[in-house]
Amino acid sequence: MNERSDIHDLFLNHDRIKRTVTNLPDGIRTVTESDDPQVVEVIKKHVAEMGRRVEEGRDPGLPIETRSDLSQVGVELYKALAGGNV
Repeated sequence: MNERSDIHDLFLNHDRIKRTVTNLPDGIRTVTESDDPQVVEVIKKHVAEMGRRVEEGRDPGLPIETRSDLSQVGVELYKALAGGNV
């Protein structure tokens, strides 16, 4: 997998992506959706890789991250009826 290429594709197709963030009592829930099947596949690849990073405790050291304790992060991937959700 080429992570850099996937992230680049996500940025280029940001207008085809809907992201919803919900504050929860114990954290946040983010839902990332697209009606474009190719964008959905890139989202799924990206989330799977980020899930592996979390499980392995690998911090990519990106400045956009705010949580230092990856043991508190969970990832759930599911397919919606219309398009794809993560």
